[in-house]
Amino acid sequence: MSNKVLEKFITGYLYIILCLFPLVYVHYYADILYVKYYFYVGCSIVLIVMAAVYGMVCFYKQKSSSAALEEKKTAALTDRWKRVSVPEKLMLGYLLIAAISTFQSDYFYESFWGNEGRLTGLFLTILYVVCFLLIGRCGDVKVRLIDAFLFVGNLVCLFGITDYFQMDILGFKENMVPDQLLMFTSTIGNINIYTVVAAMFTAVAMILFIAEKHLGKKLYYYATFIICLSALIMGHSDNAYLSILALFGLSPLYLFQYRWGIKGYGISAASLFTVIWGIHFISEIVPQASGLWGVIAPIAELKILPLIAAALWFILGVAMWADRKNKKEEVSPWWRRGWIALIAAVVILVIYILYDCNVAGNAEKYGPIQSYVVFDDRWGTNRGFIWRAAMESYQKFPWYRKLVGFGPDTFGILTFQKYRPEAIRLFGEIYDSPHNEYIQYLVTVGAAGLILYVSAVFATIKRVWKVQKKSPLAMAILFALLCYWTQAFVNINIPISAVIMWTLWGCVMAICRKQE
Repeated sequence: MSNKVLEKFITGYLYIILCLFPLVYVHYYADILYVKYYFYVGCSIVLIVMAAVYGMVCFYKQKSSSAALEEKKTAALTDRWKRVSVPEKLMLGYLLIAAISTFQSDYFYESFWGNEGRLTGLFLTILYVVCFLLIGRCGDVKVRLIDAFLFVGNLVCLFGITDYFQMDILGFKENMVPDQLLMFTSTIGNINIYTVVAAMFTAVAMILFIAEKHLGKKLYYYATFIICLSALIMGHSDNAYLSILALFGLSPLYLFQYRWGIKGYGISAASLFTVIWGIHFISEIVPQASGLWGVIAPIAELKILPLIAAALWFILGVAMWADRKNKKEEVSPWWRRGWIALIAAVVILVIYILYDCNVAGNAEKYGPIQSYVVFDDRWGTNRGFIWRAAMESYQKFPWYRKLVGFGPDTFGILTFQKYRPEAIRLFGEIYDSPHNEYIQYLVTVGAAGLILYVSAVFATIKRVWKVQKKSPLAMAILFALLCYWTQAFVNINIPISAVIMWTLWGCVMAICRKQE
């Protein structure tokens, strides 16, 4: 059996997870989390078993070889371990910490299964990491797989867009209470999870649209980008705007090395403003439209927004016409340096505003954005309260629990006695997650787990950056991951969006391995 056999197993698995998993449901939203969880678990166990059987067959075929050959095999295994990438080694370390955290927890059963949280216990973590490693070490990710992934993204996002206009074409919301009608959408579920999935589709489509040379595929990627971006903005979640900020704020660090990158970014930015204005315009004339809200609403309502969009298209058209004869692709490094300076200026401005609001006490002068920059218990739909509860709980841990945590996905148990009654009294809600993945990791798998996970994130960025000139596909997936990792500051680790993220993470590792 050649390695191609295992590669084909993994390719089939990737098509199932990336192209079928987002569409799977049974009883609409009533059990969507459990349906997708069991679907992923079943597919992943099948892949792991098939890989194990394949490994055993290969082992027994070579068992009768000579001692000299056995010595060579040992050397080959040592060399293979050396070739394991830094992110993959860090992820093995993270899995080890999660296991230690589970076995030292007062709630072993709940830590293993995650049944008192969002099902992300040690069991699911093992599947995430093992499948991540199998994909990264043995997979072969082709462009056609990602094209199919984007096609499914169009379906998911178009369904979400119909929900924005309250069409409910598949009857998902027939038996829902009115207060929850806008809280769930498409075949994903909760709007916060839906928008992070839409953001990943948007990021992949945007980068591939900009990098693609073939006109037909370029138009396909652009159409997908517009559909997914529209769905992202219509998603009724402020979390979405963090992803938009990450995508449009960080992508120039890659794109502004090339003339095609600058042009493509200009088209994407002009399209963003055009889409916002178009959604607002349609929402005004279609009574069934849910309407934009949150931080995007004041922007959409600007009377000069159509002029801004038109001006961007005009300036872009003039610049591209003037540059039409220039065949040189690489541009001055000052494009990127200037963007880095802009990012630094924005960061300094944000820090000043946060200081001015929360320390100097001048929040009132910031008007409509005041609720976003003043940190108190009600910040971020009461995230301020639950973040405070998480950090207070962590500070009371003994040293070993500060290191390895309370147990995977046991946050709800940790805060049950002291903070749940207060949350119900103040907000009428129950929190089994801090709505911040990094705080969740700190509390549940400790400082060691958090450091290893974040280190794997940065090691991945570094590894992908080394192959960025060879593989726009790797960069497209990286920006999808960056959208997820940015939203993770205010979102939940749940086996819907996280499944797609972990699978794409494995895919980008596989691409890097091939390029290296």
